[in-house]
Amino acid sequence: MRIQSGRFTAQYTVEIPPGGVATLSPSGSTKVCLEADAAELAVVGGDYDRIGGVLDGLGFAYDFYCGGSSDHRPARRLLSDPTLLDTYDVVFVNCGSGIDLRASNAEVVATREALRAFVEGGGSLYASDLSADFVEALWPDAVDFRMSTRDPAPAAICCVCTDDCPVECTTTAVEPPGPYCAEPGQRAPACGSGVSGGGGVGRVEARIVDERLAALFGRDALEVFFDLPGWIEIEAVGAGTDVLVESGGRPLMVSFPVGEGRVVYTSFHNDEQASDDIRALLSALVFQL
Repeated sequence: MRIQSGRFTAQYTVEIPPGGVATLSPSGSTKVCLEADAAELAVVGGDYDRIGGVLDGLGFAYDFYCGGSSDHRPARRLLSDPTLLDTYDVVFVNCGSGIDLRASNAEVVATREALRAFVEGGGSLYASDLSADFVEALWPDAVDFRMSTRDPAPAAICCVCTDDCPVECTTTAVEPPGPYCAEPGQRAPACGSGVSGGGGVGRVEARIVDERLAALFGRDALEVFFDLPGWIEIEAVGAGTDVLVESGGRPLMVSFPVGEGRVVYTSFHNDEQASDDIRALLSALVFQL
């Protein structure tokens, strides 16, 4: 028996007695538990999000790569290495990445090419809020974001180098790492993603448009609370992009296929202020990746 949801799979043997009836799972339950390694997952840290907390709640194992404004070299090593990327089924990019995909440096060009190839080859990519350029810079026709961006230009060497950085690009961390990065030690100078949004603080009534996501969540409505200003709004979506969650006719969560893979973007995400409903919805979303 092989069961699959998104990139997550479970496989086991069921014995069917002659002339008899076999249950769906070895335990006899109508539900099947997935192992911690049911999919190979990578999480890129950010400044304002913690999708890893959702994965922890689901019991899935994942590899964490620092990727925030001051802890971004591990993530850039991952995202620019096609061979390493191909070892994963899903890559999650948290809000507040320190990686500027609009930079024209050769290292950034290689990162864009590696990410496109990863998804086209069957990988899934999740990005939230201020990491919208992981969608816009790679697949500009898929989603129309309402956000401010900078023109493509070379980035400082300290914001694109990985293992071959000049000594001036490394500063010793005085304080312990923040809650979204688990790696102590040396930190690179702060770098930004080059994008910003204009969403305001407040609560919005949202509707889950996607039927399967609503079924996994248990209903088709929830309240979304944006506790910080500056989140990135979605203006519209392109052909082939599905709206998963919307509010007042404006998309909040979208998904689209690329080759054999899939990309999901959400304006809201998991952080300290996230409600139980948001965590439950994001948990359901994981199984669509």
